Amino acid sequence: MTTCGLGIHLAIRIAQTCRDHLNWNSRRPGPFISMCTNWNKALARRSQYLDQGATSVVIVAVWLKGLSAVYDAYDLAASLGIPDSNRDWHLHEVLVLGGIWADQYRILVRFDGVGEPERALLLFDRFAARPRIPPAFIEGLPKRIELGMAPLPYATNRLRDAIYSNTGTRDDVKFYELVISIIVLNLGLLLIYSSAGGNQP
Repeated sequence: MTTCGLGIHLAIRIAQTCRDHLNWNSRRPGPFISMCTNWNKALARRSQYLDQGATSVVIVAVWLKGLSAVYDAYDLAASLGIPDSNRDWHLHEVLVLGGIWADQYRILVRFDGVGEPERALLLFDRFAARPRIPPAFIEGLPKRIELGMAPLPYATNRLRDAIYSNTGTRDDVKFYELVISIIVLNLGLLLIYSSAGGNQP
């Protein structure tokens, strides 16, 4: 087989491997791990697995910046000619080739628990938000009232502590980006927070 022929053969195999991974009905093992880049989608996937009978589902927040071999699943599906009706399932999804090693310290937080997600309070800088979070993560947290909200479990410090526990460093960049990724599609629930009290325009 010529070099050109080998290249074409390899490209076909890679394309088929990608198709297999993107096909929900395929059970063929492959080199990719799918990860959601949107908190609401992660919660929806979690609910789907629980509805299908899963007894334990964990959402793991992972730091992907600087990681090589990360591919946008929607763009990949489009390049493979997967129909729009099936392609939309892969919005806000990336494929990570080869997985993530523990000694890379990229795992930020684990969100355990099988109950319905509950509202929790997150404060950072001048912002306050009340996203939905799996219940085990906020279990036992004291409740706090901010800006006229109903009392909610105060999750800010637990989130910071979890990142520190998993990465070994106090990293505000990772904390802020994780919080933003959790609340970015909850803009209707996002309020400007002032330590002096009251809303800012």
